[in-house]
Amino acid sequence: MTDDKNVFTLGQLPSNKKRAAASAATSRPAAEPAGSAERQFVEAARTHTVPAAEKHADWQSLDPEERLTRGINVRFNDYELGLLRHLADLQDRSIHQTLKRLLIPAALELLGQLERQADQSSKAG
Repeated sequence: MTDDKNVFTLGQLPSNKKRAAASAATSRPAAEPAGSAERQFVEAARTHTVPAAEKHADWQSLDPEERLTRGINVRFNDYELGLLRHLADLQDRSIHQTLKRLLIPAALELLGQLERQADQSSKAG
């Protein structure tokens, strides 16, 4: 037997409503900055935006042949997943390899199109 007060049996777990009420009762509102310099800093942080072109600009300095270390979840419906499986089977590749060979060239082509459009817009305007 244990004396630990944080050990619950399944029937003893507090409900979500009780946990939310307890959390709300103990949470405090964020403190407002005291001086005007702090207020200016907080306001600038709230309103600061980064142009879309600069948000991910550093990707070009990365090595395209680097070992794979990152992943994302992509959701597909049954039709889309079936299509990808069929393509992968026809090429005797994994779905991952099939997606990568389709996606990266398509992304680079789209990037080129968008950059050409931006150049044309800036020259026209």
